[in-house]
Amino acid sequence: MLRIISFYLFLCGSISFAQIGVDPPEISATGDQYYCPGDKLPVVTDFDLSTEEGAITEFFIQVSSGYQFGSDFLELTGSHDNITWSFNQNTAKLTLSSIDNNPLDLEVIIEAVKSVVFYSTNENIQGERFFSFTLGDANFLPSTGHYYEYVPDIGITWTLARAAAEARTYYGIPGYLATITSAEEAQLSGEQADGAGWIGGSDEELEGTWKWVTGPEAGTVFWIGDMNGSAPNGEFAFWNNGEPNNLGDEDYAHITAPNVGITGSWNDLSVTGEPSGDYQPKGYIVEYGYNDPDDAPIFSAFTRAYTNVIDSVFSGSNCGPGKVELRATVIEYEDQTDKTEVYWFDSEEGENPVFIGDTFEVDLSESKDFYVLASQNGCAKGARKVVSARIFEIPEINKEVTLKNCDQDEDPTDGFTDFNLEEANELIPLDNAEDQPLTFSYYLTEDEANQGINALDPFPFNSRTSSLVFGRAESEEGCFDIASVFLEVSATQPVEIVNLESCDTDDVNDGLVRFDLTEATNQILIQLPPQDLRVQYYRTLDDATLEQNEIIPQDDYVNEDPYFQTLFVRVESVNNGECISLGEFVELYVFPLPEFDLLSETVYCQNVGPFEISISNPDGDYSYEWRNDSDELISNEGVALIQSPGVYKVVGMSAEGCVSKERTLVVEESSIASITQDDIEVIDGGENNSIRIDPSNLGIGDYEYALDNQFGPYQDEPFFDGVLPGIHTVFVRDKNGCGIASIEVSVIGYPKFFTPNGDGYNDTWQVLGVSFQPMSDIYIFNKFGKLLAELDASGEGWDGIFNGKQLPSADYWYRVQLEDGRIHTGHFSLIRR
Repeated sequence: MLRIISFYLFLCGSISFAQIGVDPPEISATGDQYYCPGDKLPVVTDFDLSTEEGAITEFFIQVSSGYQFGSDFLELTGSHDNITWSFNQNTAKLTLSSIDNNPLDLEVIIEAVKSVVFYSTNENIQGERFFSFTLGDANFLPSTGHYYEYVPDIGITWTLARAAAEARTYYGIPGYLATITSAEEAQLSGEQADGAGWIGGSDEELEGTWKWVTGPEAGTVFWIGDMNGSAPNGEFAFWNNGEPNNLGDEDYAHITAPNVGITGSWNDLSVTGEPSGDYQPKGYIVEYGYNDPDDAPIFSAFTRAYTNVIDSVFSGSNCGPGKVELRATVIEYEDQTDKTEVYWFDSEEGENPVFIGDTFEVDLSESKDFYVLASQNGCAKGARKVVSARIFEIPEINKEVTLKNCDQDEDPTDGFTDFNLEEANELIPLDNAEDQPLTFSYYLTEDEANQGINALDPFPFNSRTSSLVFGRAESEEGCFDIASVFLEVSATQPVEIVNLESCDTDDVNDGLVRFDLTEATNQILIQLPPQDLRVQYYRTLDDATLEQNEIIPQDDYVNEDPYFQTLFVRVESVNNGECISLGEFVELYVFPLPEFDLLSETVYCQNVGPFEISISNPDGDYSYEWRNDSDELISNEGVALIQSPGVYKVVGMSAEGCVSKERTLVVEESSIASITQDDIEVIDGGENNSIRIDPSNLGIGDYEYALDNQFGPYQDEPFFDGVLPGIHTVFVRDKNGCGIASIEVSVIGYPKFFTPNGDGYNDTWQVLGVSFQPMSDIYIFNKFGKLLAELDASGEGWDGIFNGKQLPSADYWYRVQLEDGRIHTGHFSLIRR
C-alpha cells in the first residue's frame, strides 16, 4: 500500500553535489490521498529535505503523470519568507525559487512544499495524479524511475543530438536520446516538455521498420510501415496524423512542433531536418536512466492523489409496486489507502446521500431515478451516474374469456373442433385498459402459464384436448397476468349458396376481377334469425374455422382462381363471438368479354363503291352492334356494309350480357387515278428523252408510277428519264388499292442508220413514235438536196429505193414537220451489207 514514500538520495557521477563538497541530500515525501473534486489538496501529508546549507536555490514539484492541461493546477498557499513561485501549465511544473538568488533555508523549503496544493477546475475529474519532487529541473516519471530533459539546440542533426545526449549525465545518471514506450512517458517527455526535438527512433537500417536505437530498449521494433502501418507485439507508438511519411528520405523520429497536429506526437525527418520552420529541429529529448533500474539512484520523491469514479451501474425493475434492487461498482486504484464508498442520492443535485453501499434496495410505487457517486471522507462532489428504478405496470386483463366456434369438421355432431387460440388475443385485454403492446401465449395448466413453459401451438388446437386453456398476457417489460380461456363449440346453421357474377371488365381478359363481397352479406343474413351478426370471408375451411387469413377489405377482393372460385363464410355473434354458421356458401363467377379481330383501318374506293367488312376470329357465338360516325346502328351481324368513308365502331355481346371492348374501324376515301395526255409532259427528239406526270389532277388517292409494266417496279417520283424513243405506257397505281390507270405516251426519236438487207432488222428508216401524230410530214433528201421520198407517218418507212433502184450506202437527210408544229432536221446512214 502506497502510504509513505521515502527516498534517500546518494549522489554520484561526474556532475554531483559530492564533487563540490556537498553531502548527498535526503528527500522524504509522504502522501497517498483521495482528492475531492473542487477542493485544494496538499500534495504531501509530510515532507522532509536534508542537505548541506547553501546548496539549494530552486526546488521543483511537478504533476508527472495523469496531468490534464487547462484544468489541473499547482499552487503555493500562505506566506513564505524569501520564496517566490511560478507554475508552468505546459510542463505542469511548479518552481519554488529564492527571491534574491541566495541559497534557501531548508526549513523554508520544507514548509513551502507542505503548503503546495493541487486542485482541478474539472468538477468531473477522475483518475490518478502523481506529483514528483526534485532538486533538478529534469522531469521525473515515477513509473519508469527515469528523468527527462529537453535540451534546446536549433538545427542540430539527429547524429549530433544522439552523441550529445550520450555525453550528458544527470546527477551521475547516464543520458541517451529518449525512448518512449508508454502514453504517460509520451506525455511527460513530449506534451509536458519545454520544446520539441529528436528522440531515439530510426528506420535507417531497413526502410519502414522503426526501432529504438538508444538506451535500454535499443533494438526493439516499435512500428512497421508508413502512416498506415502498425505497432508489433503491443509496442507503443505515437505518430502524428499522416506520419511517418518518408518525405525526402526521412529516417529519424522527432517530437513534432507544438502547433502541428497532436501535441507531443511524433513525425519523421531526415538526419538534418528542414533549415527553418516547424520541421527544423529545435533540440532533443534526453532520458536519464540505467539499463537495470535497480542500479539507478533516484534523486526525487513522489506522492499520489486519486479520484475514484463509478465503474458500472445496474438498474432494477419490478412488476407493480414493490422492492427494486439497484447496484453500482467503483473503479479503485492499486494500493489506495481507504475503500471507496458508493453514495446514493435521490436527485442529481442532492447534497445528502439517501444510502451508502454497493447495493441499494428501495421500496417504490412508481419509477424513479437515483444518482450514484464514488466517495471517500464524506465527499459529495464529482461525477455522478444515473441509476434507474422502474416500476412496470402489470397488464390489465379479463381474467376469464370464452372462445366460440362452429363444429365444422369431419364429425360436425361430436362437439369438438379446431380453434385458433390467438383469437383470444383481442378478448383478454380490458376494454378500458390503456393501449399497451402485449404478447400472448397459451398453456394447458395455470402453473405452466406462470412459469412460461411448454407453450401450446395456438392453431390448430382441438377442444378435444381440453376445453380450458390459460393465456399469458405479457408486456414488453416482462410483466404478465394469466387469463382462463374457455372453449365452446356450437352447431352450425347452413345457408344456401350465394352466387356473385361479374364480367371481366378490367384491363386484362384473364378471368380475374374485383368483387365486393359485402353484396353477398345481406343475402346470407336474411337466411338466419335476426340478431347482431358479423359475416367474415375466407379462402379455406381451416382459415374459416381458425379465423385466420380473413379476406379484408371485403369490398375489394380479386378472385384468385380464374373464372370460378368458392369462398368459405363464417357468421358469428357480434356480442359474444358465438359461431352461428360456417361453410362454403359463396361462389364467384367471372365471364370473359367477347374477343374478336377487326381491321383497324381500310379504304373506300370511289370508283368501286360500297363494300362489306366483317369481324374475324371470334372466340364465341356473339351478337354485334355496328355504328357509323353519326352513331347510327348499321348492322347487328358479324358483317356490315360500308357505304361511305368515316369512323365505324363495333362491340360484341355474349349470352351472359358481357360487352366486349369497343373496336374502331377508320375508313379513308381514295380512288383510281384519272390521267390524260394533258397530264403528260414529254421531252424527246434528243439524246436524253424524259416523261413527266403532273399529279395535281390525277385524283384524291395516294399514287405511285411505273413505265411499260403494270407490275412495276413502282416509284413515288412522277418522272422518268433516259426513255428510249417509241410508244410507251405509263401506269399510275393507287397505294390504297383502288386500282391502276394507264396511258400511252409517244416519245419521238430518229434512228441513226438502217440496213435494208431483208433480215428483218432495221430494214426501213422511219421516225420513231410518230404514229401518234399521223398528219406529220416526213421528207428524205440526198446530200445534194434532191428529194428522194415522202413518208406516211403511219407507214413502215423508207426502204432505200429511189425510182426502183437501190441507193448506195451513204448519208441521207431528213426534214420532219410534226403534227404538233415542231420541225426537226438531221441525217442518217444507209448501210449495205
